[in-house]
Amino acid sequence: MLNLNKKTLRFYDEIDLFKPAYVDETNQYRYYEESQIDEIKEIIRLKNIGISLEQIKIITNKMNGASLETIYQERLFEIDESLKLLTKQKELIINEQRCTTRENDDENDCIVDKGYFIEQGNVYYRNIHCEMDQLNRFMSEFYENVKGKTLRSGHILKMSLADDAKDICEIFAYTDEDEKDESVRIQEKEMCIKVACNKVEQRENGYKSLFDYAEKSKTIIHNTYEKYNMKDGQMHLEIICSIA
Repeated sequence: MLNLNKKTLRFYDEIDLFKPAYVDETNQYRYYEESQIDEIKEIIRLKNIGISLEQIKIITNKMNGASLETIYQERLFEIDESLKLLTKQKELIINEQRCTTRENDDENDCIVDKGYFIEQGNVYYRNIHCEMDQLNRFMSEFYENVKGKTLRSGHILKMSLADDAKDICEIFAYTDEDEKDESVRIQEKEMCIKVACNKVEQRENGYKSLFDYAEKSKTIIHNTYEKYNMKDGQMHLEIICSIA
């Protein structure tokens, strides 16, 4: 009637939770009476809400003046604690999945954004013509010659797209200084497309994403910039292309 198997009923009998009305002495068959149905239903109900068999014994035997309300409150507390733990575990899994997805995306395609990523303003600059592997020497000179100027941004490299030119043609950073200083010029704002690389090693994929986007959208690229900044102890790169 209640879909309980013989093994469960035998176990309940052994632990003195729910005993048969009588046992046949000859064959040891257990017999139950109709009046016991409500009792076993209550045991099943309590078990379904997660109350332990030991606590159910206390409730059904009315031992130690056990309060059902107290046991309910204890069970609700246990459920709340379990929910907190499960929620935390769920968040950890979701965050791990996001990180894995982001890493996979970074290794393949970068997301291309469009906007005025090169802003209007005064910039402290230095013209250079060097390959990427020669950059460190020019970077040192760039910062050594700042001479008390306040820079409002990290350095940005202006790259050359000409086949016969060096990789880098200028280093600049935004500043509050005015253009009276010969090392300061006005930078006009430029409509751009941009990709963000969480690792410098993704530079090649970043360029590929930008040029693929430009080709598909029939967009002309004018200038190319690389903007570097340190985040969480790791160097991040933004590749920016000004467009028509």
